[in-house]
Amino acid sequence: MHIGYTAEQEALRHELRAYYAELLTDDVRAELGAEDGTGPVHRRIVRQMGADGWLAVGWPTEYGGRGLSAVEQFIVFDESVALGAPIPMLTINTVGPTIMQYGTDEQK
Repeated sequence: MHIGYTAEQEALRHELRAYYAELLTDDVRAELGAEDGTGPVHRRIVRQMGADGWLAVGWPTEYGGRGLSAVEQFIVFDESVALGAPIPMLTINTVGPTIMQYGTDEQK
């Protein structure tokens, strides 16, 4: 089965590509490539992605997410990986939802 994207979802893909083109310059990509995935450039980029609202896109807005659907979450992850962004998918998809379900109000 082929599932096509809506116009809004295609716009999201283009927005992500433009965002990553600006964020992940050739110099930044070279620095990321020299790190082991835990260095200062990696942390800086992930923090910037969070500050810009590109982490936790599927989380509810009341918890700081964008409230996007599973399809849009897939688009964000797919584009992020394809463009070499250091996106912490494990944390976003396991720790965050667990805290939202079982955490205290302060943790949420």
